[in-house]
Amino acid sequence: MHEYYNEIVVPEKIQTVFEFFNTPENLQELMPSFMSFKLLTPGKLETKEGAVFDYIVKVFGIPNRWTTYITDYDPPYSFADIQLKGPNSYWHHVHTFKEVDNGTLVSDHIHYILPFGLIGKLGKAVVMGPLINSLFNHRSKVIKDKFGSV
Repeated sequence: MHEYYNEIVVPEKIQTVFEFFNTPENLQELMPSFMSFKLLTPGKLETKEGAVFDYIVKVFGIPNRWTTYITDYDPPYSFADIQLKGPNSYWHHVHTFKEVDNGTLVSDHIHYILPFGLIGKLGKAVVMGPLINSLFNHRSKVIKDKFGSV
């Protein structure tokens, strides 16, 4: 199993930051444009325990349908999701928000398993590792642009 961790502190109140991440429609803003993120779930979306969201992301131009299930929801401190359908054999993503002296600490902790056994392990080094780094570099820039940085 592979693991990824990212954190950033923003000079904003926890409730404001949580509400931004809590809104599924904001996922498109958080994703790099080369991933061509498209939310497929119709209607007014609400993040809550048991919610399911469908979307498409492109990896190297190849569209991947992804279904996310919200497993835990503790506003404004955390929520977690798993991949029900998508390109990974396993994906668990915990989003946490913590009040700190100078704002809010936003943390992402991901555990994932790639398909295809040994080929998947090579894929982590060649594809998935750099892709996740690129995704979270973009996400950090968006967050800093939106909320400022400390």
